[in-house]
Amino acid sequence: MKVATAAITIAIAFVTLSAQSRVEGVLRVEDQRMDAVRRGQGVARFYDAAYRGITALGQYETIEQIQALQARPGYARMNDVVVEVLDETALVTAIEGSSEADLELALRIWTRHGDTWTIAAAQTTWIGNRSNAPPPSGPLTNAVEPFKPATDREASIWRSQDALMRAFSNADPESYKAFSTVKSLRMTTAGDSITRDTWLNTIARRQKGPLAVVDEVKIDVYGSVGLVTLRGHEANPTRQSWVYLQEGGTWKLHRGLLGMEYHVAQRKLDQTIAGAGPDRYVWDLRTGLEYPCTPVFAGRVGYIYRSDDRDTQSQRNEVTSNTLTFGFGLAKPGSVWSIDFGYAYEWLNPDFEDANGLNENRHTLAAQLRWAL
Repeated sequence: MKVATAAITIAIAFVTLSAQSRVEGVLRVEDQRMDAVRRGQGVARFYDAAYRGITALGQYETIEQIQALQARPGYARMNDVVVEVLDETALVTAIEGSSEADLELALRIWTRHGDTWTIAAAQTTWIGNRSNAPPPSGPLTNAVEPFKPATDREASIWRSQDALMRAFSNADPESYKAFSTVKSLRMTTAGDSITRDTWLNTIARRQKGPLAVVDEVKIDVYGSVGLVTLRGHEANPTRQSWVYLQEGGTWKLHRGLLGMEYHVAQRKLDQTIAGAGPDRYVWDLRTGLEYPCTPVFAGRVGYIYRSDDRDTQSQRNEVTSNTLTFGFGLAKPGSVWSIDFGYAYEWLNPDFEDANGLNENRHTLAAQLRWAL
C-alpha cells in the first residue's frame, strides 16, 4: 500500500509541475510578444503561418497584416493576464492598450508545436468609444445559406453552437446550461466578464425571439479546443468568436467574445423647387451593461456617442451628442409578463466654431409592460 501511495503522489506532482511549466511558457511568450509590439519588430514570429484573427474594427486579420504592424511604444497590459492551458493549446485573455482611454479586450489561442508556442487565432475588441472610428457597415440581408459542416467534428461543434443560439432564442436557460461549461464567460466590450449563472438569469428573464441569423461561419479545432467564428446579422453586424471545450463527448461553450456595436445612417432629399438636399449623415457608437441584482430585478446602464451632420453639403450644422441611459426590468423567471423602465439624458454640442449658446439637453423617460399571449 505504501508503494502505491507513493506512486500516485509522484504522478500527481508531475502533472501539476508539467501544467505549471506550460503556463509559465505561455506567459513568457506573451511578455516577449508585448515587447515586440512596443518595438514594432519581430511580432510575426509569435503567430502561426495560417493565423486568422478578428480586429477591433471587426475585420479579418492575416499573418501579412501582422507583419506590417507599426510600433506601439506605450502599449502595455492593463490587468493580470489569464492563461488556461489544455494539453498543447492555451487560452489567453487580457486587457491591453496605450492608455486608459485606449483599452482593448483581447482573446488569443496559442498552440504548441514541439517547444514553440504560436498564436493560431485571436480577436480584439475596443473598450469604450473611439472618436476617430470609421463608419460601420450597414444592415445585412437575412437571406443566407445554412451552414453545412464539412467533417464529423465540425458537425459536432456546430450542433452545440446551434443549440446555444436556439436556447437563447427560446429563453431556455436549461438548454443553454447543457452546452456551456461551469466556468464559461461572455466577455463584453466594457471589459466585463459575465459568468454563466448571470447569463442564465438573463436568458430566463427575456422574452422568446427569432433565431439569430449568421453567416461566414468557420470552425477550427485545436486539440480539445474548438473555435467558431461567425458574423451576426443584427441591426449592426458583429463578428464573434465562440470557444468550446470538449467535455464527455459534448462540445461546450467556454468563452464568448462579442464586438462593439456601430450604427450609421444616411439621408438624402432631392427636391425639384429648391434643388438637392439636405444630405444628412449620422453615426453612433453604443455600449451598455445589464446586471441581475436578483432573479426578478435587473439594473441597466448604457452610453451612446452620436455624430450628426445634418447636411454634408453645407457648413455649421454638425452636432455631436452624448447620452447616458439608466433603467431596470422586472420579470419573474418563467412568467409571461415583464416590466421595463428607462431614462435617458442626452446633451448635444455643436461641432463647429462660434456656436456659443447653441447647446441642448434632452430627457427621455419610457416604460413598457409586456404580456406574452
